[in-house]
Amino acid sequence: MKLCLWADLKPEHIAALDAAVDEAGTRQVLAQTLQLVPEDNPLRHSVLLEFYVNNVRFARESGFSIEKLSAFFSIMKRNHDEMVEAFLPMEKSWDYFKALLLAHAVQRPPHSV
Repeated sequence: MKLCLWADLKPEHIAALDAAVDEAGTRQVLAQTLQLVPEDNPLRHSVLLEFYVNNVRFARESGFSIEKLSAFFSIMKRNHDEMVEAFLPMEKSWDYFKALLLAHAVQRPPHSV
């Protein structure tokens, strides 16, 4: 299983998110960072951005470090992507989420991963 740390949000992306003054700015940074194109499917674009913004908001309100924010964001994104692409039933999606979460829940030295 590929690690989620810095997979989607690198330190410079999180700095740009921190510099955003409002939710519209956060949405813009996320859209640029994740290369979301609204012309492909405007409704999907809007829903995904709302999901991503809420994940960032949750991480900030929970006091996550930038490392934890990056890993959490990618865990949520990967779980959503896998569920949508493979049309996973709820149980399989939950199992996938738990596996991702457990792989990132314990801080270990790099050589043990």
